[in-house]
Amino acid sequence: MHAPWKHGSGACPSPIAAPTCTNSSLMATQAFFTTHGLHRNTFATNKLLAFCALSDTGSLSYASLIFIQIHEPNTFTYNTLIRAYSLSPHPHSALDYFHLMLNSHTLRPDQHTFPFVLIACANASWACSGKQVHNWVFKNGLAASDGHVQTALIRHNN
Repeated sequence: MHAPWKHGSGACPSPIAAPTCTNSSLMATQAFFTTHGLHRNTFATNKLLAFCALSDTGSLSYASLIFIQIHEPNTFTYNTLIRAYSLSPHPHSALDYFHLMLNSHTLRPDQHTFPFVLIACANASWACSGKQVHNWVFKNGLAASDGHVQTALIRHNN
């Protein structure tokens, strides 16, 4: 099994340690994942997705393409894209992924989800959505149990 990032190929050495990735090297890494069945490994695919979504040298649009190919996205998968889009020029996309997560019926948002959903609401100037998220957090008991969520709710109300 030859990894495309070995022997000075210029491709990404790993989704974590890739300071100078290009789109072609991301595609080479994804092709390697697909060719060797790693695209079915949620942990490995989440690492690639997180690199693409959150790294300065990654590509958020490419991360979205990777998301589509993940057979069983988990909460980490959704949270990664929600976080990345909430801080991007397209915060409405974070809310789209949040709604997809809610509609999956198998996953529930967690304490890492809501701070970035509320940031997305604020950055998109969607006060109404922010209030709905705020109510959902209280209704589902997350406000009392986690400091990150409490802090995000306080920031959202100011």
